[in-house]
Amino acid sequence: MKLRKKILLMVTSLLLLLGISTFVIVYVNVDNIIINNLNSSLNSYIKLSHDLLEERYPGDWSVEGDKLYKGSKLINGDSVFVDEIKAATNSPTTIFLGDTRISTNVLRDGDRALGTKASPEVVEVVLKQGEEFLGEVDVAGTLHQSKYIPIKDGEGQVVGMFFLGVEKERISSQVNNFMLRIIAITFIALILAVFIAVILTKPITKNVRTILDSLERISAGDLSQPCKVNASDETGRISDHLNKMRENIGELINEIKEDSLILEKNSENLAAISQEISSSSTEVSKAIQEVAVGASSQAGSLVEITETLNNFGHEIEDVVASVKNIDANTKAISSKSDSSNKELEYLIDSINNIRTTFNSFMDKLLVLDNDIGKITEITNLINSVAEQTNLLSLNAAIEASRAGEAGRGFSVVADEIRKLAEQTKSSSEEINNLIIDIGKENSALMNSSRDVQREIERQDTVVNTTISSFREIIESLQEIAPLIYSINNLVANISQEKDSILENVASLSSVSEEVSASSEEISASSEEMSASTEEVTATAQNLNAMTYKMTEKVNKFKLQ
Repeated sequence: MKLRKKILLMVTSLLLLLGISTFVIVYVNVDNIIINNLNSSLNSYIKLSHDLLEERYPGDWSVEGDKLYKGSKLINGDSVFVDEIKAATNSPTTIFLGDTRISTNVLRDGDRALGTKASPEVVEVVLKQGEEFLGEVDVAGTLHQSKYIPIKDGEGQVVGMFFLGVEKERISSQVNNFMLRIIAITFIALILAVFIAVILTKPITKNVRTILDSLERISAGDLSQPCKVNASDETGRISDHLNKMRENIGELINEIKEDSLILEKNSENLAAISQEISSSSTEVSKAIQEVAVGASSQAGSLVEITETLNNFGHEIEDVVASVKNIDANTKAISSKSDSSNKELEYLIDSINNIRTTFNSFMDKLLVLDNDIGKITEITNLINSVAEQTNLLSLNAAIEASRAGEAGRGFSVVADEIRKLAEQTKSSSEEINNLIIDIGKENSALMNSSRDVQREIERQDTVVNTTISSFREIIESLQEIAPLIYSINNLVANISQEKDSILENVASLSSVSEEVSASSEEISASSEEMSASTEEVTATAQNLNAMTYKMTEKVNKFKLQ
């Protein structure tokens, strides 16, 4: 089966499977969906109809004999309201008195089905239980999707029913029409998909055929025509890679042709050169013998040079050891100086902290001295108040004694106030004496603190001078360290170069000995080379023949 037919078959199969699946799913669910929507519509219609009935005929429902009234309106035999509802909702409508139709547009044998009874299951739910009924019911011999609600009188008793429904045949017709539309849409989509697939697969299959034709030409050795596919999809990429492969194969064949021509010329030259080598091998043998004599003399001179370099090497090693010792000492001094510098910086921080703390201490002493002065003023004020209080209490006692028996109580109080004033004055004087002693000690402490402050400032000056001197030493060490490091590197380089020279001299001495030994072997080999050149000549002739055959095979490819 061709590629195009396979693609069309695959697309058709997928669409058929999709269409059948859609049809089955819709067929299974559409009936329930329509019934649910219809039930929702019936609930809305019957509520609106009931509200319209309440608005048009106000008043309670009532039964008089076999007649049903809404307010003052007799419902029996009235078809105006039920016909309006059917015209508005396209749904049969009925009003029951008990289980009997008294107003309806449901037909039986072409007439209104007045006086007919409701189904027993409806009577059980609506009339006896007082609940609404929603479901499939036989209405006057025809199946309907129905909605019944109870009609209650002013006392809440169920006296009848209100009905709205839709014929099941109408629902089935809607379902069948819906399924037919789905089948038609699926069939049209299938035809369109096949048509689109035919249009889309046509350039693909055309490009594939073009690529296959190019591959057949390449397999037959024809590389002259490129694969012409103008597409941006995978077939275009395959075509591009195929053309690149064709170009690479063509370039490879051209290179093989060129190399075969060069190889043919080289094989001819090799035959001529082999003859020249045979004649030159004798002269090479004589020259090698002279080289052997010179190599022996050179080996003796290299031994003397090696001894001189070894002595020079020992002296350089002593210099390297001394420089390394100096470098190590310098690094140790630098490390210690860094450590000391950090300790001095820590000392400066400590002195600064002490100065800050001491300044805070001095400030607090000044505040304390000021507070002592204020306390002294307060105690003086207390003494003055105590003296005035004592005088006032004394005057009060005198006045009380003049008053006689009536002023005796006041005299006792005045005496107590006088005693309290004397105690206050005594305590104030004691506080004042303590404050004077504290003030003297605080003054002495401030004098000592000023001496300590001057000593801290002197130590700070000495430490700063020491740090400046120490930093100058560190800067000098930092200037010397790179010079020592540079000298150390130079001496190390000299030592390495010395070792390299010794190795080269030793190698040269060894080479001289090998040259001397090899020259004798070359002399013997030159004789063997003469014999080998004859074999090379024969091999060159065979190579020329093989090159000719390879050129014939390569020429079978058509490149242009």
